[in-house]
Amino acid sequence: MEGDLLTDTLTRRRLLAGVGAAGLGACAPRVPAIVRQQDGSDVLRTEDGPVSIDGRDPQLGPRDARVLIVVFSDFECPFCAGAATMLKQLQADRPKTRLAFKHHPLVRHNRARALALFAQSVHFARGNDAFWRVHDRIFSSVEVPSDEVLLAWAAELGLAKYDLDAQAAWSEEKLRVDAELAERLNISATPHLFVNARSISGLPAYEALREAVDQAT
Repeated sequence: MEGDLLTDTLTRRRLLAGVGAAGLGACAPRVPAIVRQQDGSDVLRTEDGPVSIDGRDPQLGPRDARVLIVVFSDFECPFCAGAATMLKQLQADRPKTRLAFKHHPLVRHNRARALALFAQSVHFARGNDAFWRVHDRIFSSVEVPSDEVLLAWAAELGLAKYDLDAQAAWSEEKLRVDAELAERLNISATPHLFVNARSISGLPAYEALREAVDQAT
């Protein structure tokens, strides 16, 4: 009995490690973390579940990067501001990484949803570069930007209130999709990051985040 138990345990360990019981040392092929879909979107296979990435998500970095970082963020969260600074530094240090942004405005932050809708509407109207410009301005602001300040920033991008209102329904839908995804992944706080398969809750030390990227490469 003891010998049979040991054999069974070794077999299960080999299977978990990608080694078949009949072929010792024959490793199964590594499953890619980023899977390209036929419609052009991507699915990131994480330890918490699949994360879909498509053109509605603001992104930075090369599309063919081997490391994809997804951040769930709240524009009124000071820890998310710290994560934004950290991710900007990380992309300078590791330029062959890709970053995708998901909205997760927390209910306790009065302006978080309005800021998310504004930034997403800018993205729909003017694309990635414009989104990241307002993203950086919101997080670097000493005070939470008012609607008047946001409209002034939009004007600098050539956008009037009418242009933002035209994107409102699409932006509301994007936030709804992101909220449902966060719920499926059991994300309750911000920031929350995925570095390929690895899930990171809260604001990590920069060295730990860089190490996670290096290990995923």
